Amino acid sequence: MRQQPVIAPSILSADFACLGDEVNTVLKAGADWGEARIAAMR
Repeated sequence: MRQQPVIAPSILSADFACLGDEVNTVLKAGADWGEARIAAMR
């Protein structure tokens, strides 16, 4: 049995001043998850 793909756009290209609106936009467009990657710089 094949699993359905999961749509998980990254928020790295989002306008962080309007992050809530940006997330709601992609969720309304059909995203299943939102992805944020945290990178530690040393």
